[in-house]
Amino acid sequence: MAGGWAVNVLLEFVSKLIWPAVVIWAIYVFKDSVRALIGRLSHFKGGGFEADFEKALDRVEEAAEAIPTTSAATTTTENPNERRLKTLSEASPKATVLDAWREIESAIFQVCPTSEGYRSPLAIVRLARDCKLLPDNELQRLEDIRVLRNRVAHHSDVDISSAEAFAIAKVAKHLADTIRESGCRP
Repeated sequence: MAGGWAVNVLLEFVSKLIWPAVVIWAIYVFKDSVRALIGRLSHFKGGGFEADFEKALDRVEEAAEAIPTTSAATTTTENPNERRLKTLSEASPKATVLDAWREIESAIFQVCPTSEGYRSPLAIVRLARDCKLLPDNELQRLEDIRVLRNRVAHHSDVDISSAEAFAIAKVAKHLADTIRESGCRP
């Protein structure tokens, strides 16, 4: 019964491949719905990675409140950088978040130049950690901003207020200044 054996092997092979094929087909057919669903995720865990977008935003806002601000009462002129951040956050909160991340990238690459060209945001966080550019609690803020940056950069339905964007930019500026002051310590 050599022919029966070949049929059994073929049927077993097909039965093992059918469910992955159905999953791939379903993802393809429903890709827009899946993309919208992923955009609404507030928590994700998988592949050794975990992100909680709401908690990241809350931690960044708390950190922003702890950073001293200049006010008209303490100085004769308003901090031009703070005014720029407020103006940008009111005009485009999403652009503010992306600009805040760019500020951090710039600071890291000034202190730890690399010849590798493009580096993903995750690789940039790892570089900051490996060079000991920030203390652990500040590294968590950096990771939070990375998560928020990725959400803004990759999901069109993200709703972020100008106040939230300003808080993110304020913390990013603080981190960038801290990085520039720290120097690279491999």
